Amino acid sequence: EDNLLAGIAPFVSLLTELRLLNLENNMIASVPDELGCLINLETLILSKNPFNQAFPLALCGLTTLKTLSAMESRFTLLPAAFCHLTGLTSINLDPAYIRVPAKEVLAKGLDAVSSYLK
Repeated sequence: EDNLLAGIAPFVSLLTELRLLNLENNMIASVPDELGCLINLETLILSKNPFNQAFPLALCGLTTLKTLSAMESRFTLLPAAFCHLTGLTSINLDPAYIRVPAKEVLAKGLDAVSSYLK
């Protein structure tokens, strides 16, 4: 957190036992596909990064993910594969930037988002 990182080192994908990854408040412009290798990740904090991209498909396979926080990050849409994140119990996304699904769906919570994307 607060390291002003501009990217994520590829070796992070080797940390397959990692449970929590906090990348909040950095300057990371894109999420690398390698994060999809973190098969035991339970908490991912991506808040306050200038992503300006769709939510990465590579992260949609993280079925152990329980908490996702991406407030003030500019994810523009949630792909249909987002509903594969079946372990999610807590999600914080910034509706100001997400175009799909609509803000009204996002406001109804995780179940509404999952239903919309199926």
